[in-house]
Amino acid sequence: MKTISSALAATTASVALLFSQAPAVAGPNDQLTVATAGHIDSPKVYWDPSRNTFSLKSEFKGQELPVEETVNWFGKGNPDDGIQYVYQVADDPRLDFLGKPGDLLYLGPATPSGEYPIWLGFGADIGIPTEKFRDNSFTLDLVGFDGPGRMEQFNYSDADFPVLRLLSSHDAGRRSTWIAPGTHTHNATTFTKPGNYRLTYRASARTTDGAIVASEPQTVTWQVGGTQPSKSGLGDVRAAFDAAPATGSPMKSELRIAPGDEAAHLTDLIFSTGNTKDSGTAVFYIDGFYLAEVPVNAGTATWSEMIGSAQSNFQVVFVPDSSSESPRWVSSPVAYAATTGSASTTDEGTFPEPKTEDPAPAFDDAFKQLDDRSVLIHTQPYPVGESMVEISAVPADDRISFRVVGGYYDSETDEYPSCVFDFVSVPGKRSSIESRDFCDSPAGVLKMRLVPDSLTDAGATEFVHHLSESMEADGDAEFAVAAAAPVVPSTSSSTTPPATSTAAPSVEPTPMGLDVTRVQLGSGHIDLGPVLIDDAVRIALGDDTGLITKTHTLRDPGAVDIVIGDSARVDLAKQPKVVEKLPFLKAAGGEVWTLSQTQQQGLPWPGFSSEKLPDVDGKELEFELLPESMPDGAQWWAFTTGLGGLQEMLVNSTDKHSFTRTGAIHLHNNWVFSKPGTYTMQMRVRAIDGSFETPEAFVRFVVGEAAEPQPMPSELTTAAPAPSEPTTTVEPSPTTVTPAPSEAGGTQKPGSDNRLELLGWGLGAAALLPGILRLGHDDATTSSDSRGSAGANNPAHKDSMQHNPVKPDQQPEPKNGQKPAAHKANVDAKAGPAAQATSGKRGQLAATGANAMLLGGLAMLLLGAGFAAISLGMVRSRR
Repeated sequence: MKTISSALAATTASVALLFSQAPAVAGPNDQLTVATAGHIDSPKVYWDPSRNTFSLKSEFKGQELPVEETVNWFGKGNPDDGIQYVYQVADDPRLDFLGKPGDLLYLGPATPSGEYPIWLGFGADIGIPTEKFRDNSFTLDLVGFDGPGRMEQFNYSDADFPVLRLLSSHDAGRRSTWIAPGTHTHNATTFTKPGNYRLTYRASARTTDGAIVASEPQTVTWQVGGTQPSKSGLGDVRAAFDAAPATGSPMKSELRIAPGDEAAHLTDLIFSTGNTKDSGTAVFYIDGFYLAEVPVNAGTATWSEMIGSAQSNFQVVFVPDSSSESPRWVSSPVAYAATTGSASTTDEGTFPEPKTEDPAPAFDDAFKQLDDRSVLIHTQPYPVGESMVEISAVPADDRISFRVVGGYYDSETDEYPSCVFDFVSVPGKRSSIESRDFCDSPAGVLKMRLVPDSLTDAGATEFVHHLSESMEADGDAEFAVAAAAPVVPSTSSSTTPPATSTAAPSVEPTPMGLDVTRVQLGSGHIDLGPVLIDDAVRIALGDDTGLITKTHTLRDPGAVDIVIGDSARVDLAKQPKVVEKLPFLKAAGGEVWTLSQTQQQGLPWPGFSSEKLPDVDGKELEFELLPESMPDGAQWWAFTTGLGGLQEMLVNSTDKHSFTRTGAIHLHNNWVFSKPGTYTMQMRVRAIDGSFETPEAFVRFVVGEAAEPQPMPSELTTAAPAPSEPTTTVEPSPTTVTPAPSEAGGTQKPGSDNRLELLGWGLGAAALLPGILRLGHDDATTSSDSRGSAGANNPAHKDSMQHNPVKPDQQPEPKNGQKPAAHKANVDAKAGPAAQATSGKRGQLAATGANAMLLGGLAMLLLGAGFAAISLGMVRSRR
């Protein structure tokens, strides 16, 4: 035990050392790689096999860099796309942790629109070897936080469900979060104040023998608001200030703060030297933290900023250039809040020193040995909303944090739950509000798994409760006793950061073709979008689920069933607030199957991405998704929601079939399906400038009924699901032939069965010929009549002849009332000559296949006749 405590203390000391070595002041971000205005995973956890530990990187626009080499710049985005970076806290008790109703926060939205300021989450590479860890579990820990305000990361909707809190700078119980390999978050990120922040993370786990594995602390910089970091900036502001002239003409310098653009919630920071001949740079600070660098022209500089609702102390540092008449100058602090009105100072002060008015608590890195391992489990109806339940998991030892994952099962023998939940029990918050819509069977079973973090000697435990008419549960569980072995030694010094890269990798063309293995994906991260393969742009399905392989796999979308089980079913009659905010759902009727824009345990998480396409920055792309077939009378929608409700309808099955985005995007959205059954969509992506258009690809969702949810990768204990079998080809199989009984009703005579089987094969092959001839004729006729050959040699679609997308199987008869979409006849006309050209290729290939089938049938006829003749002769000779 002493060894473990010492090692953890050393880790804490290394975090403290990291902060003590940080420069107190500077233009701290100018030499860092700027991540902004796009989707960013930071930190993203990777496994470093050479050091046998974790490493943390920032992933954005095809680059993967150590987090300490990057700065996340939280700008204002494009005003034409709305003010997305400001959020006023709603009058909603679920959001009390953000502040008082009406408080102003900087917001990085979970689902931005247009040219957004920043879109950031965190995640883990699919290659993390969780099989080496206790309970297949690891956490991302926020071990240090330094900045002028507070930060929260969470997910939220307008439904009756609770806010899902992920990480918090100031809530001691929210400084760690669990991540599964191959997953990442699309979450809201808020800051109470603008300025420069330094967030220090590590990833940690226990090995199966109880040893601690923890990465070295790594720090990522945030620049919230202010000016975009640039290598042309001042760099070390203190050094630039010290090198500037200290004497000159008498100064009348002033820092004045006043209300700015009220609609944008801006405050103006105004600096003046009183001399129109002065020039240089004004650097504004908030609570001693760097904020913005602004050129001084004609003796003045102004910066407009959303400063939040809390009071802050502002200063300005003037660094004159060589032509300026006035000397360097630092203002004294000016205390100001957005409600102050105006304030100013002409007093000179000392150089700004970071001093937050609201310091974050220290990370609790202490090892916790439990004397009492019991946990009380309790459920009770939640008074707000229908079919809502409050689930509590309260440990006897209140020091520990643990993940609670489970669900409601219709019976004890069911493999998958009908309703799922996944939350964290932490000091101060031991319960979660969850939905049990459609999970009201009194014969049902409540099952949950409790997984502690790595800072305790407790192992995971399970709780199983057979429900009664009340549907409520009361009981207890007990954490397992886990080994507590010495810390795994790291190959790097605790004060030496991981090796950094010298250049950012660029997005490279995908070297191999798409995987066409037929698979079913029922949970985990999935992306649909364009990729470059063999100098041609095609649609690929990016599989990061970990269900089939432990590596990222690019698949042909038509070879994949995206499976949505009944745990996604929602009764809209019990969700009036949802229907009020999303009125188009009234057309769906009572029940729908939904996938959230935030990842949910046990369900697939499909979205759209163009991040793997090179040279896409600044390029406007159109994503098109056309209904191909669906259950009779069904509808589907794909849309995003924000803190205020519906944000954007992307595509649907009725009147909107495309959306546009600029540059490298990574988008996850809500999906709603109105009926169970199979939904097939035809997908294309094209560049608005005409530089490329992908061939069509087919995307298929299998919803409800036979669709079974699949476990998350870390919980996968059985082999991957068998690929679904194609139904468009007819092949005789020896395993389907049953030998006929003898005339006497007994068994065959020894030696006679092979000959009679041969006779049966010959007659069977001949009997198949009419069907094959008919099938070949129908395929050729259908291809010719419905598609034609127009545009078959169109050079603009040479690539479509080199790759035929896998099309979802077509059943001979409609199933579950399924029928082609009503407007399918207009698809080719809408898509234009390019689509017709691709369709023509498909027609030609179908006709070629039909001819091959005719020749094959004739060959089978001759072969069958020969077999029959030989076999008949052999049978007669034996008699």
